Amino acid sequence: MEKSILIGLIQNIAILLSFSMLYDYFWSRKDNYKSLSFKFITGFVLGGIGIVLILTPWHFLPGIIFDTRSVVLSITGLFFGLIPTITAMLITALYRLTMGGAGAYMGIAVVFFSGAIGLLWRYLRPDWRRNKIRELALLGIIVHIVFFVCTILLPPELVSNTLKIISLPVISIYPLATILLGALMIHQEENSNNRRALKRSEQKFKAIIEQASDAMYISDMNGNIID
Repeated sequence: MEKSILIGLIQNIAILLSFSMLYDYFWSRKDNYKSLSFKFITGFVLGGIGIVLILTPWHFLPGIIFDTRSVVLSITGLFFGLIPTITAMLITALYRLTMGGAGAYMGIAVVFFSGAIGLLWRYLRPDWRRNKIRELALLGIIVHIVFFVCTILLPPELVSNTLKIISLPVISIYPLATILLGALMIHQEENSNNRRALKRSEQKFKAIIEQASDAMYISDMNGNIID
């Protein structure tokens, strides 16, 4: 694997970690109800992350770039739902379109297919967390099979050589990144749920103590009440 590809992937992995932190601090700690405006704002932030990924790619040819936006957008669909995902897809795709180049149409297709597959997984497989590693692996594999199919949108003379260059990192790293990112976000989600459950228990216990009537009694050495 070329050094430029390795550096680009390392940079993308660092951004993926920041993405998981966003989920932990900006989304999973909120209550179950999230307003419409909050969902749109989340989508804009996620779209910003997509743009940052595009700005830190590994280059194949002028106008043809690769990054891990497919991982982020598929996981976005799986964890964040419809409005944030569609917003992020539109922002990321629009930015990729403005960049132009021979890979523009492929890049836009990857954006929409990745987000759409994540959303379909969320709504058609609502129990996916029961076998989370297997489900995340399947998601990552399917998304990146479609990724390969999208290479047909490249100029015909570039398709074969592009597939030859990207096959190894896409097949070996991208599905693994999907698994690791998804598993990390599930762990963060579980921690947030545990914190909320603990806080509710503390509040309930505090309310019981405060509502209890004060009482005083005197007992003997055997614990029998004498006054």
